[in-house]
Amino acid sequence: MIRLVAWNIEKGKRWKLLEQCLELDAIRTADILCLNEVDDGMARSENRRIAHEIGERLGMAVVFGQTFKEFTKGIGDELLAPGENTTAVQGNAILSRLPVVDSRNVRLPQCHDPMKSAEKRDGGRHALIARVDCAGQLLTV
Repeated sequence: MIRLVAWNIEKGKRWKLLEQCLELDAIRTADILCLNEVDDGMARSENRRIAHEIGERLGMAVVFGQTFKEFTKGIGDELLAPGENTTAVQGNAILSRLPVVDSRNVRLPQCHDPMKSAEKRDGGRHALIARVDCAGQLLTV
């Protein structure tokens, strides 16, 4: 049996709350975590590499797929975050205790122009797909 958790971590900007969630049995013992809205190098999330930090804490392999390059600090109270963005990307991540065989970040059709929103972005919608080795059988996530 594989335990998979899908989790919108809302950019990772509430790190203290995320740390508490990492202690929950359902998260701690999951075989695979599918994360969306994952920041990497954004001031609003303390310029953390969110997926990689979670993977390190849980001892999981990390596959990250960029969806957007961010040109602002975000929206609303995110604009008040101290400092500036570093890598300034947002994406999806798959974290796995099972060996990752391969992965790809598939671009999906654009529904709107992300440069016309308050949060200026370059990129679009993506689906992150990984194949993991599950006791000799491939599982596509």
